[in-house]
Amino acid sequence: MGASRIEQIIDEIYDFVESCKPQTFSQSKVIVPKDELYDLLDELKLRTPDEIKRYQKIIANRDSIIADAEEKAKALIEDAKRETDTMPNWAGSSWYWLRYCDPHNSEKLADFEKLKYWGQVDCYTGGSEHISRHILYSFFWQNFLYEIGVVPTRDPFVRKMCSGLILDNEGKKMSKSSTNGVSPTEVVEKYGADVTRMHVHFLGGYEDNTPWTYDGITGIVNFLNKVWSLQDMIKGDGVSEQHKILLNQTIKKVGENLENLKLNTAISSLMIFIKKVKEDGFITRDELKQFLVLLNPLAPHLTSELFEVVFKTQILDESWPEFDEKFLTESEIEIPFQINGKVKKVIKVKKDAEQDEVLEEIGKQTDIDIWDPKKIIFVKNRIINIIK
Repeated sequence: MGASRIEQIIDEIYDFVESCKPQTFSQSKVIVPKDELYDLLDELKLRTPDEIKRYQKIIANRDSIIADAEEKAKALIEDAKRETDTMPNWAGSSWYWLRYCDPHNSEKLADFEKLKYWGQVDCYTGGSEHISRHILYSFFWQNFLYEIGVVPTRDPFVRKMCSGLILDNEGKKMSKSSTNGVSPTEVVEKYGADVTRMHVHFLGGYEDNTPWTYDGITGIVNFLNKVWSLQDMIKGDGVSEQHKILLNQTIKKVGENLENLKLNTAISSLMIFIKKVKEDGFITRDELKQFLVLLNPLAPHLTSELFEVVFKTQILDESWPEFDEKFLTESEIEIPFQINGKVKKVIKVKKDAEQDEVLEEIGKQTDIDIWDPKKIIFVKNRIINIIK
């Protein structure tokens, strides 16, 4: 590189230094050219005392600034290396997952078939401020890459979800700068990691802004204590008739809720199943195994430990439970049987049973005279009322 290029670099550095120190003439910003620098002294009357001191210092150090710039420029030229990281921050984070699909491909960004399967992100989530900005950048990049034929889709993300904020008791966002946060370490030390995790999930919906409270945390403690005690309630193998319908419903609900990040409702479904188990006083080994796998994403420590204690294997080696469609609804239901608007008995009938079938079941399950009624009010699967 010749001397003329060095001089050019020096000039550019000097101009940059000067551009960072604008002068003010009647509210207008003016960059002082180098050849007019010394004339600045003649115009000191236009400056405030503070400005005079600042610019006198610049003028006094003019020669040393240029000399230092010259030395730095020479050193940079002698030790120069090609800079490849020219697009940091948002630019890099706007397309990196595409390269992850095929990181060793030396011919193209990634194999097109791999991009068809892996390239479009199923769910992009994070803080609302972050992903709102990031989506703008990544959509721009994705559309550009799509139009030049490098990627198969215009939309980089199938679904976008913003995680909600935890608020203090005044409804303000918790933050370090506001010093209004709750130390998660303190909560974990007092209640354990599983309780802390589940309590946060149970406070509200994933995208909701939710006030922090300790109310309800003892309910999570009691729930996990009940789960731990299941090892003392094991009775038999397979899936029992008593739990078959509810277990399949729970598998379906929890799977769908986790997929949609409805973590609070997933926890609720698991609590309902445990309530039923406690009422019946038993759980089978197969039921316990499937239940622990369902709970594991929400309470990994307790479920992993309990699974190893009972089954002598690792829970992470298990497959996710599958539900059976035919066991998602009850074959029998209970409906109230009334005479003149007063409930006489709750009877069991087949689901979707017609009026004549319900009357037949009343005759089998009660000794009440139901014949020659003035009127019968019947709502399928809900109620039967005989007016006499």
